[in-house]
Amino acid sequence: MDRPVQVAIIGCGLMGQVHAGRAHSAGPGALAVDVNPERALALSAPAARISTDYEDALRDPQVQAVTICLPHALHAPVAVEAAHAGKHILCEKPLAATLPEADQMIEAAERAGVTLMVAENVRFEPVFRKMGELLAQGAIGEPALAQVTRECYLVQSFVQERRGFWMRKPPPGAS
Repeated sequence: MDRPVQVAIIGCGLMGQVHAGRAHSAGPGALAVDVNPERALALSAPAARISTDYEDALRDPQVQAVTICLPHALHAPVAVEAAHAGKHILCEKPLAATLPEADQMIEAAERAGVTLMVAENVRFEPVFRKMGELLAQGAIGEPALAQVTRECYLVQSFVQERRGFWMRKPPPGAS
């Protein structure tokens, strides 16, 4: 029997919570990492393993993969270190803050022989799978334009409520 992949969730904010739910559904053992130990602890059940230093995850021989849910400016440096440590990488969107950083991440993963993947998780939701099936079957013709409205737990104005989120430099105290 295959055993579940041991995952470290690096960054326990909103998207870390989403990733943690999926990691836990694959089996216990995930490591929750956040500079805020309370956030890491809140995410750790049933894993019961937390850290405030992502390098702990990179040194942990039980951890086979990391999911990076950090501010965008931190994606590349953490991903490159994870690749050098031999960990597979699932990175939240955007992959990197700049094209050269994305290139560094890709090169590091290729050299290390690890998988680097962008978390495009919406495409796996049932409604989008069904749309893909209908398109493949030709049931709805050849689309010329599509508009999708999606209500979910992430409905909020990032521009208004989290002004520093999209900036190159993370706001003070961000993780």
